[in-house]
Amino acid sequence: SFKRELQAQVEAAESLKTDNTKLFEKMRYLQSYNNRAGGGGNAYNRANARDLDLEALEQRYEASVDPFRQFSRAERQRKLQEMSPMERTVYVVAKTVLGTKEMRTFLFFYVLAMHILVFSTTYHWSHSSATGCDVH
Repeated sequence: SFKRELQAQVEAAESLKTDNTKLFEKMRYLQSYNNRAGGGGNAYNRANARDLDLEALEQRYEASVDPFRQFSRAERQRKLQEMSPMERTVYVVAKTVLGTKEMRTFLFFYVLAMHILVFSTTYHWSHSSATGCDVH
């Protein structure tokens, strides 16, 4: 029940974001039309933006119409689909482990700790076996 409601809220939020992006696109069109018609007025006035975050809408709109970003996304998806299951698994794990600064820092200290453990164990074994060994 909670998961279904959460999913419905997430879908509603995504739908609202899409609607806002479309409204921003229409607003930009009207602004360009107004400027071409010689109206000179600015339909896109940031000072009158009360509750709307027009900068975020503008960035979302620009990202949605950017052909290079769309091409890059499509190519990345195509290459991911061409990978074998093992390659995809390695890619997902590497992206997860190396994807954030915190995970890279954790991995660095983990590898450092493992090296210290191996070196100290090797040092301990080499010195304890050299002193405990009787030569006949």
